[in-house]
Amino acid sequence: MALDVSITSDGTGGVIAPLTYRLQTEVVEISWNRSPIIIPIPNVDPQLLDLGQRTVAIRIDGIAEDTGATLTEGGVDVADKQDLERITETWFPSVITFTVSGEVYTVKVQSLRLTLSAAKEVWDYTLQLIGLGVT
Repeated sequence: MALDVSITSDGTGGVIAPLTYRLQTEVVEISWNRSPIIIPIPNVDPQLLDLGQRTVAIRIDGIAEDTGATLTEGGVDVADKQDLERITETWFPSVITFTVSGEVYTVKVQSLRLTLSAAKEVWDYTLQLIGLGVT
């Protein structure tokens, strides 16, 4: 059973208009991170400074068909291999809305890895997103 996952660009950074794609997703991993700063002070114990900032890192694993055709599901395009490649090429400067199970995150693309498996003869993908959290 596939997860209900979609990504939408904000229409900036080379994307002519906002676009939405549904992703064929098997795993979504969301991790929250904080980055306190350790300040070394000579002859004194180091000081820990926590500014309260946190980020969210999202990893999405799934299958990307190599169809070259536009497939739709519920009126939304389903991203294939070419769409994922286009997303990483043109959406890097764009703000992306990532939606999973009704939760909405504002993120940017960090990386995309495509793997062709001879046993399955389909492309597996890992899309990594980073952002500030739930909007």
